[in-house]
Amino acid sequence: MNEHVSTADAADVAARRPSSIKDGYMDGDGDGGAQARQYLDRAYAHVDAGELEDALQECDRAIALTPVWAEAHNLQGVVLDDLGRLKEAIAAYEEAVRLDAGFEDAAENLAEAQKEMRGPGPKWMRPLAFGASLLVLIALVVAFARLEARRGPNWRLELEEYVAHSASPSETVAIQSVVEAKAPHNFRQEMGTAARDDWRWGSVQPSFPPEAVRCVLLERSRPSTTDDEQESTRQVVFLAYHTDALYRVGWLAYAGPEEPFPQDLAANLAAIGCDSMSLR
Repeated sequence: MNEHVSTADAADVAARRPSSIKDGYMDGDGDGGAQARQYLDRAYAHVDAGELEDALQECDRAIALTPVWAEAHNLQGVVLDDLGRLKEAIAAYEEAVRLDAGFEDAAENLAEAQKEMRGPGPKWMRPLAFGASLLVLIALVVAFARLEARRGPNWRLELEEYVAHSASPSETVAIQSVVEAKAPHNFRQEMGTAARDDWRWGSVQPSFPPEAVRCVLLERSRPSTTDDEQESTRQVVFLAYHTDALYRVGWLAYAGPEEPFPQDLAANLAAIGCDSMSLR
């Protein structure tokens, strides 16, 4: 005879079943059917306790006694699904539907599992996939930020702007030499005067030490005040590259001394690795 699963004897177990586990039908009678019922009730209890492997064993025992019991196959599918064994779960749902075409919840479980198989993968893999995608996104953002921080504007543009703004109308400025500092971390703010006091990252000042420094020797030519000859004066200018290590970057010109050069200039140039610049 057919025995509906949610009988009075199984009411307590049925009330604790997950929503994806619904009532089916069991064919068979006698001791075999009663024993199978006990196995399946124990399977439900293991599911409630999160003991999926034990639940699967009880499902297998119930199916071995009553292989045509749709509910047992459906519960077996639910447990396999939760264990991440999606293909086996689909086979169990298919068997439940084959045995009882009117078992709507088994059919719903089957449709959901098939959709999951076509989609992003088993449920237990979804957090891993999300976490992996998030890590990739973070890595890309960090890499982009580092590249952007080192891209920056061209130092030559900053030098040209400095020359244009610092030269008087009657003055001609020529670049004699440019040397890249080998030890920019030794550059100190007092080695020169920032040419632009309006240079800001909002409210953030340029950080020290800079990541790069260019030492520039300029020659300034002006008309003589006593005759028609041109008089020339040399000047050292430092171009420092600042970054906040994220996205705000820029070069800033520091006006150094003009001739006659102070005694500490040679030592300062040596300290930052620009001693190859000739001041003679």
